[in-house]
Amino acid sequence: LKQPARSSGSCSLGGEWQLFRVFLPVFCSAGRSSSPLAVMDTSGIDYATLDGEVRLWQALLEEQPPAHPAELVESLEGLRSLGELPTRLLQETKVGVVVGALARESASQEVRGRASEL
Repeated sequence: LKQPARSSGSCSLGGEWQLFRVFLPVFCSAGRSSSPLAVMDTSGIDYATLDGEVRLWQALLEEQPPAHPAELVESLEGLRSLGELPTRLLQETKVGVVVGALARESASQEVRGRASEL
């Protein structure tokens, strides 16, 4: 799994969100590439690892009460960074249903737009 090098900056997320920073450094702005459309090379990742990554992002998007819009946007960008996902994974996780609901129902125009782009 190729991930951008971490800088010494801190993640803007707090509380339980810090747990996800350990597993998904691209979630924090300090660990993301400067390109908003950067995509991870997932060709060498086994299915189980990719499934786990998708399910973590999905959990962040499904959190109740809903996360702050900036955190939702970062989660959507995290999913985008995984690139094209196998059809089987999309069917099993139903992450597309979650993203579609955000595209239709989010109170944030930015979240709706980013979710629609996926």
